Amino acid sequence: MSHSVGLATAISGRRQDPLGKLVVVLAVTAVVLLLLPIAGLIMSSLVSDETKAFGLENYQSIINSRKFTTIITNTAILAVGSLAVMFLIAIPLAWLYARTDFRWRGAILIAATSQIAIPGFLVALGYIFLLNPSNGLINLWWREAGGQGSLVTVYSMPWIILLQGLTMVGPAFYFLAPAFSNVDGSIEEAASAHGVSKFEALFKILLPMTAPALISTALFFLVISVETFDYAGMLGMPARIDVVATWIYQYTQSSMTLPQYGRASAIGTMTAAVLLALILVQILVFKRSADAGTIGGRARVASVRLGKGAQLAAMTGFSIYGFLGIVLPFLMLVWTALLPVPQPPSLKAVSQLSPAGFGPQFWTELANVGGTTLFITVFVPTCVLLFTIAMSWVSKRMPALGRTIDLVTVVSLAVPSIVIAVVFNIGGLAVHRYVPIFGTVWLLAIAIGSRYVATAHRITDNAFRQLNPEMAEYARTAGVTSGRTLFSIAVPAARTGLIFAWFWVALLTLRELPITLIMSNYDLQTLASRIFLYNSSGQTQQSAALSVALFAVVTVFLAGLLYLTRRPRAR
Repeated sequence: MSHSVGLATAISGRRQDPLGKLVVVLAVTAVVLLLLPIAGLIMSSLVSDETKAFGLENYQSIINSRKFTTIITNTAILAVGSLAVMFLIAIPLAWLYARTDFRWRGAILIAATSQIAIPGFLVALGYIFLLNPSNGLINLWWREAGGQGSLVTVYSMPWIILLQGLTMVGPAFYFLAPAFSNVDGSIEEAASAHGVSKFEALFKILLPMTAPALISTALFFLVISVETFDYAGMLGMPARIDVVATWIYQYTQSSMTLPQYGRASAIGTMTAAVLLALILVQILVFKRSADAGTIGGRARVASVRLGKGAQLAAMTGFSIYGFLGIVLPFLMLVWTALLPVPQPPSLKAVSQLSPAGFGPQFWTELANVGGTTLFITVFVPTCVLLFTIAMSWVSKRMPALGRTIDLVTVVSLAVPSIVIAVVFNIGGLAVHRYVPIFGTVWLLAIAIGSRYVATAHRITDNAFRQLNPEMAEYARTAGVTSGRTLFSIAVPAARTGLIFAWFWVALLTLRELPITLIMSNYDLQTLASRIFLYNSSGQTQQSAALSVALFAVVTVFLAGLLYLTRRPRAR
């Protein structure tokens, strides 16, 4: 009898927890949202574009294509080359920040954070205005000085590699700096006492000791390099330098034929399979690196003292990185936006500087695309945050569902943005007769949200891991329901991490180009897609003016992130 009463009480308690039920529904919905692109991708890849028959015809067509070997080779060269550029800059920056008394350590942090926030296609556009073979500033200068043809062209594989690798330095810094910080400083002190120089200690001690973290970082950014569209799309396509991301885009945006979604999906499926394998290896390496430690713990003071010459050299190197990666592209965008036609700096050009690029046409365009951009930038991270809060909370209370969530998020990370756009376009067309969502901002928001749920889940999950695991047990003992515990205790306690997750997804949404480009139409555009299309049609001043506007919006969101997640001053 007492057992029956206890069971009835438990059931009654669950019925009195509507918030808890809502959290479970949100978590399950998020899993379904992550599964849809994966299932849709596989299904659409098996449907022939020509015959609509079910089979492997799309895969055979792709593998037998004359471009297949060239595109795979180009993709591999771009990925490996970008990694080399990234490590060449990120390792010295992380070493200066984590192991030395470099005077500009704070500036390194600001530059790395800013570079993460700045959309890659804006950097590419800045360099197009500088190095375009027809009207780039450098080449205009060259011809005015009597040179023939173009001195340099940005539409080449070396420039794509350089700029993509440079853009990855900021996020790579955040991977490497903690790993370098966790190595015991007394090891370098002992090495110095035995006559080992600072740089020998870096290459012979620090890098070998952090090898698992370096390998994990390399695998992660190898995935990023393969799926990134910005530089390959803006710099590679005009020169017919095709990689996997641009190949998918061409199959969906051809002006000569109907979209070939089946073949695009087949490319996406094969790419996702390769990327998933890399992600699984990266996770395995990361777990092993987390178990590796050094005796003595983290050094509390800088273990490497830099002399005046080394300080000056480090400042020079950092200044070059900041100028090339952030300052120069921004200056090029502003300069181009203020001139009616591209021209190099001169007294004549200065006399022609005018805010006409920010005139009525600019404001009309901003009104047309700004509303959509602002809506998805607020709506998407808000929904994503609710989903990931539910996923993280449910994972700790329902182990079976938690394992499913972990598996699905890992798999979804392997699906590139451009592939997600293809899948949701196919799905939108399939259900358009019943739910007219194709070509609307709602389908665009769902696609972008599904892209970043897995990324945000990692942040919110880490935020909840920092909480006392006994907190929920205390609340349950006191009669507080699971839903109230989450929203009244856990969410406020994890406030900083959740704010970071919201702003992070907002910044990613602002800079999202492949999804907005493929899913856009005449009535549905964002700042990112409109800038790309203006540049493709040769309207440089309009694209530059809108790029400056997007820079300003990104700056506002970045400032909000830094302000709301700042550490309170000790009193």
